[in-house]
Amino acid sequence: MYDYYFTFRSMTQAQRAVSALRQAGIFAALIRTPRAISTKGCGYSIQVGGDVVYRTAEVLRANLILHEKAYRITAGGRAEEVFP
Repeated sequence: MYDYYFTFRSMTQAQRAVSALRQAGIFAALIRTPRAISTKGCGYSIQVGGDVVYRTAEVLRANLILHEKAYRITAGGRAEEVFP
């Protein structure tokens, strides 16, 4: 199963996302954006499992929390942009 990353420009937005997801019963890890998917050098991401990626996107939309992009990291370490 893949891990999915939702990227954010600010730590505050990423923290809001983690809080909203926890309230919805979804575990999300707040991390620095991995270099493979960083578009502007630095930033923050939330990492979720593949089994909750669509639910994660729904919760973010419902709480008006905008992320920049979403990615999945393959077993070989390649990043692929996704649109959940």
